[in-house]
Amino acid sequence: MEVDIPVPEGDGKIPPLTPLTNQAEEAPEIKPFKISFDDKYYKGSECQAHGMSKENGSCVLKIIRDVGVFFVDKANFLSKTLSGTEIIYINNNNRKYANLYKGLELDEAIYEIKYVKERKNIDFRLFFTLNETERIFHIVAIREAHYDTTK
Repeated sequence: MEVDIPVPEGDGKIPPLTPLTNQAEEAPEIKPFKISFDDKYYKGSECQAHGMSKENGSCVLKIIRDVGVFFVDKANFLSKTLSGTEIIYINNNNRKYANLYKGLELDEAIYEIKYVKERKNIDFRLFFTLNETERIFHIVAIREAHYDTTK
């Protein structure tokens, strides 16, 4: 029994795909940010990641993974990550946040990813700053215990 195998037009080779990196160079807004724990930004004395509950720790890892995959800007990240996630600007005039701003330039801004799911006993904050030019997401601190900003 003979079977006719269709022959593709042209030379029969599959054309190469355009790599995502080339597309990102043409349109940098689609290129995700790299994640950094650079000493200039990371405040180990403020970070509580090492003692987090299992529930918070697993959600923090998901958020960090989502940053690496989806963070091309704040709106895109919020639309792609865990529902209920907020991004809040942290004012450098509040003394409670002074340690987070220590060593940073005056024009650098710190933001907070706030995630709370009370019925699952999840409540943490991930503080970060962005280098837009180099597309780097600098982690400043991760906390379960929150700063008392009501005083």
